[in-house]
Amino acid sequence: MTLPDDVAALIGAMIQRVEDDPVLVIKPTELALPDYPARSSRTLELSPAFDQARDLAFERRYRLAVVIDAPQTVGHARTRRMLAYLRNVGAHGVLAAFSRAPLSEADSPDWSVADFLGLGFRRAEQATSLTSAYWVYRYNIYDYKITPDWLNSRYWANPEQWDQQRW
Repeated sequence: MTLPDDVAALIGAMIQRVEDDPVLVIKPTELALPDYPARSSRTLELSPAFDQARDLAFERRYRLAVVIDAPQTVGHARTRRMLAYLRNVGAHGVLAAFSRAPLSEADSPDWSVADFLGLGFRRAEQATSLTSAYWVYRYNIYDYKITPDWLNSRYWANPEQWDQQRW
């Protein structure tokens, strides 16, 4: 099993962005990946016996965690818990690349865009040019929430009202 070229190139570009910072790649056991140029990277193999408590217990926070095709391997609920754990504790940024294709003709994909959005993920900017049937979504702690216009001192502190009204 291999990753489509355009998805592999997108993942490679995202890993290259973090330069020498630590990167975690979580992928199915049977998936062959190209060698990405990250000096301090770690690869975890996903299998049906993947244990989040044991396998994701690491001593440092990664700059980027890349998760590939997890719902097809470990299921919907475990993938959701893994992404939430990586988002909250394990990494500053998470990149998830999941196949949209069902496992068989009778199956429907058990992962959807609503799952990504519910976890605070956004579609990766480079994913708009993909021709493969893959969802590529990202989460970054530094830009996950857009600050609304009303959240500023002009609306919260009214210095012109000080000493004029008693609240």
